[in-house]
Amino acid sequence: MKEYLLTTDNFSNPKVLTNLDAVGTLLIRLLILIPGTNPLHPDMGVGIGTIWRFMTEDDLPDLQERVEQQISTYLPPEFQSAIVDLSIDDDNCLIVTIIADGVSFVFETKGTDSEVRLSESIT
Repeated sequence: MKEYLLTTDNFSNPKVLTNLDAVGTLLIRLLILIPGTNPLHPDMGVGIGTIWRFMTEDDLPDLQERVEQQISTYLPPEFQSAIVDLSIDDDNCLIVTIIADGVSFVFETKGTDSEVRLSESIT
């Protein structure tokens, strides 16, 4: 797998990510992309740092479904069997683990611009 970046190397050749670097980049882009940003694919993206920033534990199944749906819709066929696991760390920050082809990709939101904290449920 290859993912072409919109930049060049020291020899003015397009930078290309391959294999696991390409996969990780595609997954991160899909997680942080805000739906509606891409006019050709308005439903593309999870919007993890904006839409889900202050979620409750009740929202975890919806977020997991959204991530799985985005992977199955927008990533290549080898990702169709990917396993998505959402967990919360000791500081109530979201950790997204995606296991594809035996490789785990872990996105910890704590300390990032896309930090997601679990909020208290309002009852």
